[in-house]
Amino acid sequence: MGLYKARSVGLTSVGNQAENDTGDYVDAVVVQEVGHATVTKTNSWIAALSEVVYGHNVAWVYLTLVAVRVIHSQDDQSGFISIDCGIPGNSNYTDNTTGINYVSDSQFTDAGESKTILPIHRTSSLERQFLTLRSFPQGTRNCYTLKPAQGPGNRYLIRAQFMYGNYDSKGVTPQFDLHLGVEKWDTISFNKTTSQELSEIIHVPTSEYIHVCLVNTGHGTPFISSLELRYFNNSMYTAEFGSLQLFARLDFGETFGSYRYKDDIYDRKWDSIRYINSTLVYNFETWTYVGGFKVPYKVMTTAIAPDNSSNPLRLPWTPLNASDQFLIFLYFSEVQTLQRNQTREFDIYLDGKLWSSRPVTPFNRTTVTAYSDVLEKPASRHEIVLQKTKKSTLPPIINAIELFTVKKFLQSQTDDQDAASIMDIKSVYKDHILELVLKWIKWENCPSYIQPHNVKIFGLLTLLRILNLKGNNFTGSVPSSLLSKSKSGLLLLRRGLLPLH
Repeated sequence: MGLYKARSVGLTSVGNQAENDTGDYVDAVVVQEVGHATVTKTNSWIAALSEVVYGHNVAWVYLTLVAVRVIHSQDDQSGFISIDCGIPGNSNYTDNTTGINYVSDSQFTDAGESKTILPIHRTSSLERQFLTLRSFPQGTRNCYTLKPAQGPGNRYLIRAQFMYGNYDSKGVTPQFDLHLGVEKWDTISFNKTTSQELSEIIHVPTSEYIHVCLVNTGHGTPFISSLELRYFNNSMYTAEFGSLQLFARLDFGETFGSYRYKDDIYDRKWDSIRYINSTLVYNFETWTYVGGFKVPYKVMTTAIAPDNSSNPLRLPWTPLNASDQFLIFLYFSEVQTLQRNQTREFDIYLDGKLWSSRPVTPFNRTTVTAYSDVLEKPASRHEIVLQKTKKSTLPPIINAIELFTVKKFLQSQTDDQDAASIMDIKSVYKDHILELVLKWIKWENCPSYIQPHNVKIFGLLTLLRILNLKGNNFTGSVPSSLLSKSKSGLLLLRRGLLPLH
């Protein structure tokens, strides 16, 4: 059994906050020093010791914490945009399971139609966000526009979820593309009517506006069930190589469900997996991890080991494309109390080559993170092998893993001034603005049913490169600014019968 692309959402079992989250304030407590550690001390978080040691293509992070009662800032959703697509306009609610506050998508898109999945698929275990959806039977490209409060230059997790649920009673699942701005992000397809599909990316926008678009590729009507954005601390993950598309985020040792907010303050979804040729290792103690990548303690208290303690632990996976380049994040924590004569130590290999610069020794109540500091070489198949060292008396273990493929978006995103101008145009043309094809901002083949308006409004778009005004009901003359761009070769202009300025 291999690792898999994080596509199917599956069942979700989300617990409440840990028992130690009782609202008591504590000072930071140091329980173990690791090298040249720095101590973070606050009155609302547990202390974290951290050291980063760079090895051969691998970075190491050690996080040590103590189990005490503490109040979390987990209730702060200021960095969240949570959209339940298809619910009544301007409505909102708080999800009973996660405590996340969801709003209608009416303020983020003007296009599409609100739909509800068929009653036969509305099971008691189904997440509320899959009950409704927005479909887009008109137009090739339809977009949601997000404007996070933290602005451009920050890291954001952007997650789109989909469930067909035979909402149109046709019984035929569609396939369509998902774009981020002008660039293709993913292709969405379904194995069956009740498949719950997820696509997630960590992205650093250069504009105040983030455009998430659904593109009809001729294989059925695009739709979306929910759209979520989560602000990340800029110290988490890396933006050096491009945007990071999630391939897998797995909680080893957990046998059912998944964890997300409030267990994970960034609302990452950690899926459980039953892994063959392995045995479960766990610890029922409660503590909270702070700093670094903030992997939830519920994830770090379970692990897997090879079923035969003499064997290595193998984690193979097959990329969707042999050209995909991966970034790997591995998380380790000792979940057993070792005797004095016991040692757990192991090396990490990737595709047959030593990946870690030194052996891993997991510690109790400590997250050891090993992650790529360069892009891994592409291959048609990958395998991580954890092999115990000669001095180790215990087999290797692993608690969790994240795998990302790197997306290098080459096209410039919409300029902020142009985005604001588009909003102005959108207020006039409503959903017809979604006929706009964003490729250095094009306006091609504007539908003839657009209501008449003065063509000078297009002079506001500074990055406009192609403008076709033939067969439309615009009034007025072509602005001199557009004529100048056309004469200089910066704009391909088809003006039809409109007079020159």
